[in-house]
Amino acid sequence: SRGRTQNDKIAIVGMSGRFPGAANPEALWDLLERGLDVHREVPADRFDAKAHCDPSGKGKNKSHTPYGCFIDEPGLFDPRFFNMSPREAAQTDPMGRLALTTAYEALEMSGYVPNRTPSTKLERIGTFYGQTSDDWREINASENIDTYFITGGVR
Repeated sequence: SRGRTQNDKIAIVGMSGRFPGAANPEALWDLLERGLDVHREVPADRFDAKAHCDPSGKGKNKSHTPYGCFIDEPGLFDPRFFNMSPREAAQTDPMGRLALTTAYEALEMSGYVPNRTPSTKLERIGTFYGQTSDDWREINASENIDTYFITGGVR
């Protein structure tokens, strides 16, 4: 492997993301500048918060609050765009689908065109991610496991 020197440089030239109350980094900055509070009741399409909430905190397998911070349209994904079958997409962790979508957006934002110049050679480009949970596998471990279950995880 090549040795690192003090002259090694990194440039962040594109970024993307989904955040509670903000569909992209620009909207996130706006949200932060305005100091908005984005916590809200659990959206009805996620789960029945009333059935799974115990404000006393004593109920097993229940939340003590019906509130949280949620991204909008977490399942929005175009599998064909990523050369993925709908069957494979259905077994892919939503975080993995979101990673594919936002990686594409970040590269697009950067103006990246593969191998156009020496600085855009494939081995010089990287994308980096952060995520906050990995519960897809646990929740779906015994539910209709299909061929793509293992490769569809983000672990």
